[in-house]
Amino acid sequence: MASLIGPSLVGIIYLVVSVVLLVLLFWLVHRKKGTLAAVLCTLLALVVLALGYGFGSWYAPVDKDNGSDVYTEAEMDAAVDAIMAESFWDEMHARVLDIHYIGDEQSANYLASVQGRFPDSGYTECAVFNTDFRSAFLAKNAAPLAPREVYTDYQWVLARTDGGNWEVVTSGYA
Repeated sequence: MASLIGPSLVGIIYLVVSVVLLVLLFWLVHRKKGTLAAVLCTLLALVVLALGYGFGSWYAPVDKDNGSDVYTEAEMDAAVDAIMAESFWDEMHARVLDIHYIGDEQSANYLASVQGRFPDSGYTECAVFNTDFRSAFLAKNAAPLAPREVYTDYQWVLARTDGGNWEVVTSGYA
């Protein structure tokens, strides 16, 4: 899982602000001007560092592994876009860390199940992805997710008819 693929812009900003606050703290302590200012500056630096930890990875890029021998890269990107467009992410206040395709053979095995559940749909193709995601830093309204937790291998089953648009037919933990 690649929860932190590289430094995000927000993470870099938090780091810079934290360093500036710490330099200000040392300058205030060195000048021996008011311990209240030094204490307040220390508390502010700690708050910024804590927020940077909680929110800094929130904007990191999503790691994608969607290679397939059956589908083109554009088709797989369209499937990933269908997953990312789901309202689940907004409703659960969640942020995708990693999307990975489970493979052509395993996805083909799901097709019969999908056709059985939706007999009138005419689905002829199936693709299954697993996602890893993080719940929000302050996930008060995102029950049943706990704040700042990483959830792994949340499954998404997509289907389509003869090269049409991918549709999410089911998702969740098996």
